[in-house]
Amino acid sequence: MNEVINLGAALDYAVNNPIPAWAAVVSTSLAAIKIWETFWRDRLRLATTYNLSGESGGRHEITVANLSPVPIQIMSWDLFWQPRWFAFWLNEVNVTPDDPWRFKIVGHDAYQLNFEGCDQFEWGWKVASGRQLVLKLNLFGRKRPMRLRVGAGQAATWWCKVKALVPRRQRKQDDWEI
Repeated sequence: MNEVINLGAALDYAVNNPIPAWAAVVSTSLAAIKIWETFWRDRLRLATTYNLSGESGGRHEITVANLSPVPIQIMSWDLFWQPRWFAFWLNEVNVTPDDPWRFKIVGHDAYQLNFEGCDQFEWGWKVASGRQLVLKLNLFGRKRPMRLRVGAGQAATWWCKVKALVPRRQRKQDDWEI
């Protein structure tokens, strides 16, 4: 039991008996492929893009894209302006329509959320200052909701004032040449 395994003896055994060595190599590589499929290739990946209209009768559009091959089904969703980490004194502003609908996105496809008429939400500087627009999706089969940042929002007013005070480097005429 207290024997030290000699590496030369182990290599000699593997050369004389290649089937167990090949079985170990094949099973290890198949396990690595399965782990890669489960945790990398088939993972859930979503992205958003938006188009917010400045017109009074225009419509807002938020597109949710499914970048993974796995179809997803959304049970419910919320849209809200969430305060940034440095604006802890601001409150969360919920802009979800009265009746959010369920929808399904097949693999490598997109779904568009349209906000028209009474579903339109405010996105001006008063509500967006220090906040970012977040879409919270409750998916079937997941315990925790998935949060997607829709837009960058606007920086807080005090942060814009601080940035205005910082001097910027002026470009020389030579920098403009192509």
